[in-house]
Amino acid sequence: MNKRKRKHLMEKMIGILLLGFFLALLLFLLIFFMGNGALNRYFESSMYRRNVSKETIAMFQEYVSRHHLAASDTERIREWAKENHIGYFTISRKRMLLYDNYYALPVALDRTKSEQLHYTWQYFQEVSFTDGNADVFIYVNRERKYYILVDVAAALCGVLVWIGVFAFGVSGYVRYIRQLSGEVAKLEDGLWSVDFTIKGEDELTDLARGLEHMKTVLLEKEEKERNMKKAQNKLVLGMAHDLRTPLTALMAYLEIIKREPEHDKVKLYVKKTVGKAIQIKNLSDQLFEFFLINSGQQPQMEKSESIAFVMEDYCSELCNVLQTNGYTVTLGWKQWEEVKISVCYDYIGRIMNNLLSNLLKYADKTKEILLDMGICQDEFFFSIMNAAANKEQDHRGTGIGVHNIEIMMEQMQGRCEEECGEESYRICLYFPLEKSENS
Repeated sequence: MNKRKRKHLMEKMIGILLLGFFLALLLFLLIFFMGNGALNRYFESSMYRRNVSKETIAMFQEYVSRHHLAASDTERIREWAKENHIGYFTISRKRMLLYDNYYALPVALDRTKSEQLHYTWQYFQEVSFTDGNADVFIYVNRERKYYILVDVAAALCGVLVWIGVFAFGVSGYVRYIRQLSGEVAKLEDGLWSVDFTIKGEDELTDLARGLEHMKTVLLEKEEKERNMKKAQNKLVLGMAHDLRTPLTALMAYLEIIKREPEHDKVKLYVKKTVGKAIQIKNLSDQLFEFFLINSGQQPQMEKSESIAFVMEDYCSELCNVLQTNGYTVTLGWKQWEEVKISVCYDYIGRIMNNLLSNLLKYADKTKEILLDMGICQDEFFFSIMNAAANKEQDHRGTGIGVHNIEIMMEQMQGRCEEECGEESYRICLYFPLEKSENS
């Protein structure tokens, strides 16, 4: 399957800018050359320049007459040309150049030939000086403003096209961002069914995927918290019921002790009272443990160690206590597996105490207890199997101990499985193995 080529958002923006610049430059050149060509054709075919020249020469004639100037008064003529912003100015007699404003120095130009006269003679007009008449050519570049307007219009149109192309190019991304923003707003309002739109292959796509993943994680977290709250409520209600039962019996035993005059019966009820008090203490310890492991704090995982290093002491203590209490324990392994696991020792201690407590309360002493361990795929398992005690005895439990074990195993990245049969019970703990460097 062909993988779609990914383009970064910066590359796309640069592409849009370059495309806009190319189109803007193309339009600028088109307007510039067409506009300047049209103006050139108009001014060359119309009387505009001739009329401007006549008007300016009439002003010059008035100036010459008022100041009684001769054609050789180049200083005064140059001052007038400068004041009136004359572009080009010549005075000649019989095709001999007397004055040219291109010359910076005030020198006499009698009998000097000029090639420019061959191109401007059709625009000559006669002006009367004190030393005689002369042909005058004046060029005032008044049409320059129209060329400037064309250039400005071409540049303005180019800039507008550039901005327009860029705005059109990024409008899709802006709409996409607004769409994602609207979907985020719906999510904030509690509409969890909204799906974030994922399209393209760039940073905005990554953002949309991230928002979708965030929504999924939040949904899972909310579902987990809902289930946890439901389980907590169920456990708390069950624990309240289980605490009330021994408390009621305890109060009844204390009332009997208070009224019973015989010493032997008092001892009997004191023994029963102590048993109920221990039962209440165990239930309260389990309840405290439940809220402790559900406080939100992550367990402190230790560095990976061998199975023997982690489990040997706990298994030895478990076997010794069970055998001391009259149970028969059988081990299903001959030697420890040569693998490593990482655990929280505080949690392992609590788990083994819960397992031991359940065995002492619910296991049948007449049947053996089987402890086993091994490797299952990429997990190490430790299991306990025992026969159920006599059903006529009161061995009902809240299940909070096993529930605490399940939570602690999940927080250590492991799991706990429970199998309940009519005559037997099995619980199995699974720990993830340390991944080797070569795997």
